[in-house]
Amino acid sequence: MVTALRADLHHLDRAPALPRQARRFDATSVLYILLGSGLGTRVLHRRWLEATDPAVKGAGSYLGLASPLDAWRALCGELLQRPPQGAEADRVVGDACLLFDLHLGALSALDPAAQGEPYAA
Repeated sequence: MVTALRADLHHLDRAPALPRQARRFDATSVLYILLGSGLGTRVLHRRWLEATDPAVKGAGSYLGLASPLDAWRALCGELLQRPPQGAEADRVVGDACLLFDLHLGALSALDPAAQGEPYAA
């Protein structure tokens, strides 16, 4: 996944938006965000297929990855076996929220003109 993202950024002559402060996140939270975003990518993939901009059309490494549906289902099954309350649950949910905030921060740091079209968050 990281290799595909780097390839697309290189193709678009863009640098990754890096967080200002490195932090270790709960592994389950990271997996939840990665697999969940992979499912959302399927929607973006359909839009990408219709792109007419050659630069955008050529940056399909990440959007061309296989859907992580089986891994997502396995994670959901595993999460159902864990206690819904307590320190672990609080850590997983808290870190997932921080990761969502990290994504939103990276998006808001983009130059709107470089996004190709306005984005309504």
